[in-house]
Amino acid sequence: MATQPHGNEEESEDVELHAESISASSRITVGRQVFGEYAKCHSLPQNPEDLETHMREAAKIMNVTVVDSISHQFEPHGLTVAMILSTSHFVIHTWPEYRCASVDIFSCSDDMKFEVGLEHLRNVFGAEKLIWIKVPRGIAGLLRDFRNEIKQQLLKEPLQEMREPESS
Repeated sequence: MATQPHGNEEESEDVELHAESISASSRITVGRQVFGEYAKCHSLPQNPEDLETHMREAAKIMNVTVVDSISHQFEPHGLTVAMILSTSHFVIHTWPEYRCASVDIFSCSDDMKFEVGLEHLRNVFGAEKLIWIKVPRGIAGLLRDFRNEIKQQLLKEPLQEMREPESS
């Protein structure tokens, strides 16, 4: 995409979480959401049709049904494809100039196989690195219990290669 990453190599953004305290008996998990980052990608799709095809393959592998999709190609480069699933959504954004992509998958199905879909896309993108986290979703307050785990996983390995575009 044409937007620039925030900050520079010296800075790192902290994960920001806000949650109100609720009792354990009030918490209901209604789904799971995966946030992932692919880095050092050697073969990102260059058009929305190819990315959508690979996402449909991943959806099938993950055991979910695609209901609809929409895509956008950015100028001068970059793609976003968003899919509505029978169980929620699946979105990928690419930044070829930084050789990276971000994925967001939400599902209320216990049968969704996130891991195999993420690995399939890692192979498709030729990504040397994949960092992801799965978070239970539901009634407010769930994230409070996972604050330290989320921060540790997201900040464990900064993706420095996303900071500087490759020269063409």
